[in-house]
Amino acid sequence: MHERTTIHCHLLIWPAVLAATGARKLAALSVLCCVGVTLAAAPPTICAQSSGEAQTVMIPMRDGVELSTALQFPESGRAPFPVVLLRTAYGKRSQRGYGRFFSQHGYVVAIQDVRGTNASQGEFQIWQHEKEDGYDTVEWLAAQEWSNGKVGMIGGSYGGWVQLAAAAAKPPHLVTIVPRVPMGDPFFNHVYPYGMFALTHLQALSIFQRMAGRPSGRELPNDWRDRLSHLPVVDLYREVLGEENDVWREHLRHAESDSYWEQSNVLRELETVSIPVFLQGGWFDFGGIGTKEAYLHLQESGNRYLKLLIGPWMHSGRLPPGDEYDWGTNAEVDFMPLFLRWFDAWLKGVDDGILEESMVSLFATGPNRWLEAGSYPLPGTSQLALYLTSAGRANTTLGNGGLQFQEQADGPEYDSYVYDPADPTPSLWFDALETYDTTVRSRDDILVYETDPLTDSLLVMGPISARLHASSSAKDTDWVVYWRVIDDQDNPVPMGRGTLRARYRNSPARPELLTEHQIYEYTLDLWHMGMLIEPGWRIRVEIASSCFPAFSRNLNTGGSNEWDTEYVTAQQRIFHSQRYPSHLVLSVIDSMPPR
Repeated sequence: MHERTTIHCHLLIWPAVLAATGARKLAALSVLCCVGVTLAAAPPTICAQSSGEAQTVMIPMRDGVELSTALQFPESGRAPFPVVLLRTAYGKRSQRGYGRFFSQHGYVVAIQDVRGTNASQGEFQIWQHEKEDGYDTVEWLAAQEWSNGKVGMIGGSYGGWVQLAAAAAKPPHLVTIVPRVPMGDPFFNHVYPYGMFALTHLQALSIFQRMAGRPSGRELPNDWRDRLSHLPVVDLYREVLGEENDVWREHLRHAESDSYWEQSNVLRELETVSIPVFLQGGWFDFGGIGTKEAYLHLQESGNRYLKLLIGPWMHSGRLPPGDEYDWGTNAEVDFMPLFLRWFDAWLKGVDDGILEESMVSLFATGPNRWLEAGSYPLPGTSQLALYLTSAGRANTTLGNGGLQFQEQADGPEYDSYVYDPADPTPSLWFDALETYDTTVRSRDDILVYETDPLTDSLLVMGPISARLHASSSAKDTDWVVYWRVIDDQDNPVPMGRGTLRARYRNSPARPELLTEHQIYEYTLDLWHMGMLIEPGWRIRVEIASSCFPAFSRNLNTGGSNEWDTEYVTAQQRIFHSQRYPSHLVLSVIDSMPPR
């Protein structure tokens, strides 16, 4: 696919990870493929247009704020036209590829800077105004004389989430949306994934400051990650960038999923959205939880036209770097013609066959085939448990931790380690593959459980989770679980990562502290995956109590982990007996469906 390099490199890549294959030579982080350029203020009224003409207008919102919007008109044809709308925080110019493509196919394309960014008026308050602004923009576009009254939306990452927000507001003239790698719940999907604060939110806020054209938006210093050990966390923005950030401090004042976050959580509202939706995600998208969550909530509406496309792509929509695995030409999807067919069907009434095709398309790496169905998870999916076992010392890859298909019958009931916030366990995700082997071999605060080489293939397709039975000496602590496959060349391929702050084990809104050494059951979401695990490959699970510096450390005191400076060590135990069977849960399909 050739268009993708120009159209899809503009998604904001949250810097905790770079989704990839098992390539050990990956660079640490990527921030933003292309940063939008601030545009000059536009004239307040629209001029007469001609075919192929591009112009910028200021669209008024209900509170009087005007949002800068570039309009690209079709190169041929006569008005009225359907409209494709992109609302972006990344700068209008970064999305021009969409404008060129869809305007060439008979659409007016409107590309809008969201409130407070680039040439738009108002203050950018991430997630706060997108429902109302999306509604008002859709209805303004539908009312123009050159519009046929039908509006569709498209865009990725934050540009995917703003579509969910607009759909939740139900503007009458919004016909369909195409969210690409969208965030879901901002609390879970971005700032506090299952209660653990994402330190890389600092980088995101710094980027948004600059993209909004604020003089205070500064470039991060090269050593910014080395400064993240500073306590308290609330002062980190000033420590790294030499200035305060009100949004940073406001987010740290709301460590629970309270009313502050609920105003921007649209997932439950999606359960009543009935317009057609085309969701595109990637197995190796670090924000893949958003695609999964959005689909599952939209599914509750009973919407017949809920299309889902997930391939072996990163957040950018590209294939992961590295030459260890050849997934064939099937993995290279020409996205834009596919989205065009969807818009043509819903905005122009073209019978192009896309509505008769399977609504769900999932790519299975290994056989490198697309599996088609009408819903997700796929019909015939079952749950397979892999149980943690050991002879009492699963610490490091040199330990005796195992994974097997039956519960451990006898032997030691648990493995233990000490978690010390003064020396937090580093991330074992994509951003740390360079040091992965050394880390898991040398650190006793990492438990490692691994199968024997598989004798049969295993087709994993769907949601993944881990269920831990664990205790701690601390009043609060964190649990981090990774799962990966080890191929026949001993390459570790990251598959998923789950995080959970223990005090939020039952509710993100109602923290409950721990009783010392009491055993609790925890469920960790490890996202989802589509992969054929080959005979001779192994499955590995790693357990730790921090993922630093991607996430802030739990100080283990039961106080505020972001406002306090005092900490204590924690004695951690992971149980794996018949009474307390900790295990990995895989969604599997028994056999490859016929072509």
